[in-house]
Amino acid sequence: AAARASTPRAGFEVETLDDEAVKDMNIFNWPGLEKRTNDFEQDAAADEMKMVYIKDGSATISDGEETQEANAGQIVMISDGTTRWSLKGDESVTLISMTTALDDVTGDGAGSSPAADDLEPLTPKDYAFVLGAGLLVGGIFAFATKMANEAQGHASRKRLARAA
Repeated sequence: AAARASTPRAGFEVETLDDEAVKDMNIFNWPGLEKRTNDFEQDAAADEMKMVYIKDGSATISDGEETQEANAGQIVMISDGTTRWSLKGDESVTLISMTTALDDVTGDGAGSSPAADDLEPLTPKDYAFVLGAGLLVGGIFAFATKMANEAQGHASRKRLARAA
């Protein structure tokens, strides 16, 4: 098998996710939800990655150089290009997606360490897992903030009731 590049190549990749990975990545809370009934295109700019989880259905995906089948339970990672999604007959496909800056996924930026050359390259599944973990932490923070605000509001209502 060919070694993966340290950053996603231009085009797209299809990976199968198990239920645990879907849960860990918090996919069902991603912002993009759509049901497609006709052929369509998905694209991502050079500095971003679009991750599309196929909840239901299947499609043939092509970027002009490569063609792959993608089915429910798989994630399609698109970077620096356009993909054409072709549906079979009168079938539909339900997608959950999100787009992120490629630097957020690859970790590019200032402060590169010489020891980084010794690290194994990450797979798209690894990138998606790291992003999902970040989304999970953000969700926990939002929940904790909401609970703190509700507790503060409850205390304020008690003080007003006592004052009346």
